[in-house]
Amino acid sequence: TETATPASGTLGTFTDGNTYPVVATVTDGAGNTATDASTDELVIMIGSNENPIAVDDNISTPEDVAVTVDVLANDSDPDADLLTVSSASSETGTVVINTDGTLTVTPPADFIGEIVVTYEVSDGRGGTAIATVTVTVEEDRSLDISMEELCINDVPYVDYEVTAIGFDPTGLVALVEWIDVNGNVVQTQSNQPLSGILLWPGAEVDANGNGVNWPGWDFVDGTWIQVEDGLRNNMSVRISVNPENTLSVSYPPATPACAAQPNNPFDEMDTDGDGIVDLDEDINGDGNPDNDDTDSDGVPDYLDEDDDGDGLLSIDEDTNEDGDFTNDDCDEDGVPNYLDADQCEFPAKVLNNVISSSSPAPYNSLQIENIEDFPNNSVQVFNRWGNKVWETKGYDNNDNAFFGLADGSGILGTSGSLPVGTYFYIVDLGTGEKLLKGFVRVE
Repeated sequence: TETATPASGTLGTFTDGNTYPVVATVTDGAGNTATDASTDELVIMIGSNENPIAVDDNISTPEDVAVTVDVLANDSDPDADLLTVSSASSETGTVVINTDGTLTVTPPADFIGEIVVTYEVSDGRGGTAIATVTVTVEEDRSLDISMEELCINDVPYVDYEVTAIGFDPTGLVALVEWIDVNGNVVQTQSNQPLSGILLWPGAEVDANGNGVNWPGWDFVDGTWIQVEDGLRNNMSVRISVNPENTLSVSYPPATPACAAQPNNPFDEMDTDGDGIVDLDEDINGDGNPDNDDTDSDGVPDYLDEDDDGDGLLSIDEDTNEDGDFTNDDCDEDGVPNYLDADQCEFPAKVLNNVISSSSPAPYNSLQIENIEDFPNNSVQVFNRWGNKVWETKGYDNNDNAFFGLADGSGILGTSGSLPVGTYFYIVDLGTGEKLLKGFVRVE
């Protein structure tokens, strides 16, 4: 038989996996004994040791930003041994094993893509396991959202633009939410483009783009007055894209360009200064101003842009530019221009007063007869508030023509399709001739 006595002479508590110094004594069958002259080592093993279990990890980080991951959080050991990270490496970037067992992964500069880190865990008893950490390095994405109020035909809109920074926004759409003073979403518009013009919630326009209702304001006795409806004060607009990127912008107050504001009188024109506004003039003297139809085209004068059918808009009949179109008589036949069907000679004239992208060429653009005879010409187009939206020199009715698109030349600085509405044009032939002016409607 063999017995072992601790070198200290005291039998203590053995711990699994530890090594202890012992002195060995041998006894034969006759009872004779012998003691080892040296101290031996005894390894205490209680049962078998199982390897730890390491689980792969995934994490993401923005471009050029280091990330720290607790790889041991989802690793385990069947024997409940304390695990440590014994090694970690990657072919991309750098990896540091921190004292708390976490790994810090630093991507290379400007790197976009995946970094795979291989790491080993140890249970301290010879058991190990290997797993990976996949770090996805993403582009530094951000959004710049801008908004401003604008007025079109005296109706309020919001002009907005979402600019993607650091990534391609192709295919993305915006969610637009309108929020009242109480924080309630009163209108939601989904699948919106990343830039555009939005009509203020509740505002209504007719087929010509003219406002018929502006919530928060009523037109009473020739004046816009404020009323209570909960949509005007402290309105805000929230635009979300992908939807973690969100921006709220307070809705700005009405600008002076909008006629629909408190105490802003409506200008009812009285062109001839006789005290009777134009809409109430009774030209044929039958007592009913609503049925006057100078050119007998079936359209009453108050709805007819060209009352006399001479091809010149009534608003442009003031050929002597004295502010009174009733006294102009370019052919001196005693019939004022605005009632005279005989056109005065002018070397160029507009052939169409309506343009639309759906119209066949050349009438999808403003066509000016004989304009090619005046190579030094210039043409300008203005919206109804006098803001220039388009201009050119050498207008030719072909490529260099007004197609209903803004060119960014005006103070608004915007380009692209113009809103449906009526615009004012000025044509200078460059010869000293009187300017050709009139209105064109963009559909």
